[in-house]
Amino acid sequence: MARILLVDDMPLIRKTVGRLLREHGHEVVAAADGKEALAALGDARADRTAFDAALLDIWMPRVGGLELMRTLRELCPDLPVIIMSGGGPRAPLEYSLAVAEAEGAAAVLVKPFEDQQLLDVLAVALGS
Repeated sequence: MARILLVDDMPLIRKTVGRLLREHGHEVVAAADGKEALAALGDARADRTAFDAALLDIWMPRVGGLELMRTLRELCPDLPVIIMSGGGPRAPLEYSLAVAEAEGAAAVLVKPFEDQQLLDVLAVALGS
C-alpha cells in the first residue's frame, strides 16, 4: 500500500490514526511536529524511500502544519497533503481549513473524524 507521513503533536492521535492506517496495509512514519517531520523527510530522501501522502495537524509546536505543508510543496510538489484539525488558539477553525485548501491541501478533515472518512479521503488523495 502507501507510505504515509503522519504529523500530529497529540500522542493519542498519532497512535490511533497510525494503527488504523497500519491495519489497512499502509506503512506509517509518525512525527510530533513539523521539525520532526522534516527530519523524517530528509531521512526518507537519503534512503530513497519517498512518502506517498502526508497527514498533518495544523496547530503544532516549533513548525506548524501550514508552514510544513508549504515546505513539503517546495520539496515534494506531487505529495498529496491532507490537513487535520480540531481547532487552534490563533485562528477560527474554518479560516485555518480554508487557508489549507487555498494553499493546495488535497483534503481537510475536522477532528474528530470517522475512520472511514479518513480512509476515503486518503484513497482519493492517493488516486486509488
